[in-house]
Amino acid sequence: MFNIVEQPAINVSGIAVRTNNRSEMQSEGGKLGGLWQQFYQHFAAQLPAASGVYGVYSDYASDEHGDFTVIAALAGVALNDDDAVDLTLPAGKYLKFSQQGDMPQAVVVCWQAVWAYFSAEDCPHTRSFTTDYEHYISANQVDIYIAVA
Repeated sequence: MFNIVEQPAINVSGIAVRTNNRSEMQSEGGKLGGLWQQFYQHFAAQLPAASGVYGVYSDYASDEHGDFTVIAALAGVALNDDDAVDLTLPAGKYLKFSQQGDMPQAVVVCWQAVWAYFSAEDCPHTRSFTTDYEHYISANQVDIYIAVA
Protein backbone atom coordinates (compact mmCIF):
# COMPACT_ATOMS: atom_id res chain seq x y z
CA MET A 1 0.00 0.00 0.00
CA PHE A 2 2.76 2.46 0.96
CA ASN A 3 6.43 2.65 1.85
CA ILE A 4 8.11 4.91 4.40
CA VAL A 5 10.93 6.73 2.61
CA GLU A 6 13.50 9.43 3.34
CA GLN A 7 13.49 11.72 0.32
CA PRO A 8 16.27 14.12 -0.69
CA ALA A 9 15.47 17.72 -1.54
CA ILE A 10 14.31 18.18 -5.16
CA ASN A 11 14.32 21.47 -7.09
CA VAL A 12 11.27 21.99 -9.29
CA SER A 13 9.94 24.77 -11.51
CA GLY A 14 6.36 25.11 -12.68
CA ILE A 15 3.11 27.03 -12.74
CA ALA A 16 0.72 27.31 -9.80
CA VAL A 17 -2.89 27.74 -8.75
CA ARG A 18 -4.53 28.14 -5.35
CA THR A 19 -7.47 25.82 -4.73
CA ASN A 20 -9.10 23.43 -2.25
CA ASN A 21 -10.57 19.94 -2.36
CA ARG A 22 -14.15 21.22 -2.09
CA SER A 23 -13.77 23.27 -5.30
CA GLU A 24 -11.99 20.43 -7.10
CA MET A 25 -14.88 18.04 -6.35
CA GLN A 26 -17.27 20.38 -8.20
CA SER A 27 -16.97 20.29 -11.98
CA GLU A 28 -17.33 24.06 -12.43
CA GLY A 29 -15.08 25.07 -9.52
CA GLY A 30 -11.98 23.03 -10.24
CA LYS A 31 -8.71 24.60 -11.35
CA LEU A 32 -6.45 21.58 -11.61
CA GLY A 33 -7.58 20.43 -15.05
CA GLY A 34 -6.80 23.85 -16.49
CA LEU A 35 -3.46 24.00 -14.69
CA TRP A 36 -2.30 20.71 -16.22
CA GLN A 37 -3.65 21.63 -19.65
CA GLN A 38 -1.71 24.92 -19.57
CA PHE A 39 1.39 23.14 -18.28
CA TYR A 40 1.47 20.60 -21.12
CA GLN A 41 0.51 23.15 -23.81
CA HIS A 42 3.21 25.65 -22.85
CA PHE A 43 6.02 23.51 -21.45
CA ALA A 44 5.89 20.17 -23.26
CA ALA A 45 8.87 21.19 -25.39
CA GLN A 46 10.91 21.77 -22.21
CA LEU A 47 10.33 18.24 -20.90
CA PRO A 48 13.79 16.67 -20.80
CA ALA A 49 13.88 12.90 -20.94
CA ALA A 50 15.60 12.60 -17.55
CA SER A 51 13.34 15.07 -15.75
CA GLY A 52 10.30 14.09 -13.82
CA VAL A 53 6.90 15.73 -13.93
CA TYR A 54 5.61 16.66 -10.48
CA GLY A 55 2.35 17.85 -8.99
CA VAL A 56 3.30 19.71 -5.79
CA TYR A 57 0.87 20.54 -2.96
CA SER A 58 2.10 23.22 -0.56
CA ASP A 59 1.15 26.31 1.45
CA TYR A 60 -1.67 24.48 3.22
CA ALA A 61 -3.97 26.91 5.05
CA SER A 62 -4.79 24.16 7.55
CA ASP A 63 -5.36 20.57 6.47
CA GLU A 64 -7.05 18.72 3.60
CA HIS A 65 -10.15 20.89 4.08
CA GLY A 66 -8.43 24.27 3.64
CA ASP A 67 -6.88 26.03 0.67
CA PHE A 68 -3.52 24.95 -0.74
CA THR A 69 -1.26 25.73 -3.68
CA VAL A 70 -0.71 23.23 -6.49
CA ILE A 71 2.28 23.52 -8.80
CA ALA A 72 2.53 21.53 -12.05
CA ALA A 73 6.31 21.28 -12.31
CA LEU A 74 9.45 19.79 -13.78
CA ALA A 75 12.46 18.69 -11.75
CA GLY A 76 15.92 19.93 -12.60
CA VAL A 77 14.75 22.50 -15.17
CA ALA A 78 14.07 26.23 -14.84
CA LEU A 79 10.99 27.03 -16.92
CA ASN A 80 11.33 29.91 -19.32
CA ASP A 81 8.18 31.78 -18.29
CA ASP A 82 7.39 34.95 -16.34
CA ASP A 83 4.75 33.08 -14.32
CA ALA A 84 7.07 30.22 -13.35
CA VAL A 85 7.37 29.31 -9.68
CA ASP A 86 10.58 27.72 -8.36
CA LEU A 87 10.40 25.54 -5.27
CA THR A 88 12.57 23.07 -3.40
CA LEU A 89 10.70 20.02 -2.22
CA PRO A 90 12.00 19.54 1.31
CA ALA A 91 14.09 16.54 2.22
CA GLY A 92 12.44 14.42 4.84
CA LYS A 93 10.21 11.53 5.81
CA TYR A 94 7.34 10.71 3.47
CA LEU A 95 4.84 7.93 2.97
CA LYS A 96 5.02 6.87 -0.68
CA PHE A 97 1.82 5.55 -2.27
CA SER A 98 2.02 4.12 -5.82
CA GLN A 99 -0.54 3.42 -8.50
CA GLN A 100 -0.45 2.19 -12.09
CA GLY A 101 -3.16 2.59 -14.72
CA ASP A 102 -4.72 5.07 -17.07
CA MET A 103 -4.25 8.73 -16.16
CA PRO A 104 -5.81 10.69 -14.57
CA GLN A 105 -7.85 7.87 -13.00
CA ALA A 106 -4.71 6.28 -11.50
CA VAL A 107 -4.00 9.55 -9.65
CA VAL A 108 -7.56 9.65 -8.30
CA VAL A 109 -7.31 6.04 -7.09
CA CYS A 110 -3.96 6.76 -5.44
CA TRP A 111 -5.32 9.85 -3.64
CA GLN A 112 -8.32 7.80 -2.47
CA ALA A 113 -5.87 5.35 -0.88
CA VAL A 114 -4.07 8.26 0.82
CA TRP A 115 -7.31 9.69 2.22
CA ALA A 116 -8.52 6.27 3.37
CA TYR A 117 -5.23 5.55 5.11
CA PHE A 118 -5.12 8.84 7.03
CA SER A 119 -8.82 8.76 7.95
CA ALA A 120 -8.50 5.36 9.67
CA GLU A 121 -8.91 5.63 13.44
CA ASP A 122 -5.81 3.52 14.07
CA CYS A 123 -3.56 5.36 11.61
CA PRO A 124 -0.07 5.46 13.17
CA HIS A 125 1.14 8.44 11.09
CA THR A 126 0.24 12.12 11.14
CA ARG A 127 0.32 14.26 8.02
CA SER A 128 2.44 17.36 8.45
CA PHE A 129 0.63 19.39 5.74
CA THR A 130 3.86 21.03 4.65
CA THR A 131 4.66 19.79 1.13
CA ASP A 132 3.23 16.71 -0.56
CA TYR A 133 3.79 15.74 -4.17
CA GLU A 134 2.90 13.48 -7.06
CA HIS A 135 5.76 12.14 -9.17
CA TYR A 136 4.71 10.92 -12.60
CA ILE A 137 7.04 7.99 -13.25
CA SER A 138 5.62 7.17 -16.68
CA ALA A 139 2.47 7.62 -18.74
CA ASN A 140 0.76 5.05 -16.53
CA GLN A 141 2.45 5.21 -13.11
CA VAL A 142 2.31 7.80 -10.33
CA ASP A 143 3.90 7.89 -6.87
CA ILE A 144 2.37 10.19 -4.26
CA TYR A 145 4.60 11.35 -1.40
CA ILE A 146 2.88 12.53 1.78
CA ALA A 147 5.01 14.37 4.35
CA VAL A 148 4.61 12.96 7.84
CA ALA A 149 5.70 14.17 11.25
